Amino acid sequence: MLQINDQLRMQDVYRWDTIPVSRRQSVAEHTFNVIAIARAIAMGLDKTHHPNEFIRDVVCCAYDHDFEEAITGDVVSPTKRRMMKQGFDFNKEISLEFITTPSGYPHDVYKIVKIADTMEAVWFISENGRGRCGRHRASVMHDFMLGDIDELDPATRKSVRAVWALMMAGEFVI
Repeated sequence: MLQINDQLRMQDVYRWDTIPVSRRQSVAEHTFNVIAIARAIAMGLDKTHHPNEFIRDVVCCAYDHDFEEAITGDVVSPTKRRMMKQGFDFNKEISLEFITTPSGYPHDVYKIVKIADTMEAVWFISENGRGRCGRHRASVMHDFMLGDIDELDPATRKSVRAVWALMMAGEFVI
């Protein structure tokens, strides 16, 4: 587990270094947004067995999902994919023994956090991206997100689409 001072430092680690944005976003802000989105998705599911524990796991996984960025800074997904093609799995290699990785959570929890992470990125860059590069990245990320949504089970897909609709309509209230 990261020390509390390392966790607090996430407010000073910024995202979107490779895309022009109208305002900066810290990893801490992004993490809060992912928690809110993942929680809303989880609450939209019918989990009759231990629903409170499931939502707690989703929130904890969302909280943990970018802890390594307190150490590495934000490494953008295209760079991680290029590294993967070269045989280096950034997420696996950088996961330090003191960080609880999202992959350590149950698969149904992890997939909710993964899609919430993507949704947050698409939402943020759609709201704050600037110029042709910002518009292009928002479009590419949106298409990527739609592909990820299509791979979800029907119940999760329905909840994700409902949360996305609320986010884009400006009425996302928890």
